[in-house]
Amino acid sequence: MATDYSTVMQQSFVCKHCGWIGPGSELSKGEYYPESNIADFNCPKCYELVAFVQFPTASNNDFE
Repeated sequence: MATDYSTVMQQSFVCKHCGWIGPGSELSKGEYYPESNIADFNCPKCYELVAFVQFPTASNNDFE
């Protein structure tokens, strides 16, 4: 699931691999891809991908 960082931290997630259920704030930080400014967030129980976030860049208007 692609979403923004604040949504990930507040939203509840279900891991399709192991059934873990919990808030995004408990997800493990995975890989970060600087070329696209995307980070993976993984299940804290089985470490499979649960969500990814594309962070805003300086060229986006998200900082205004």
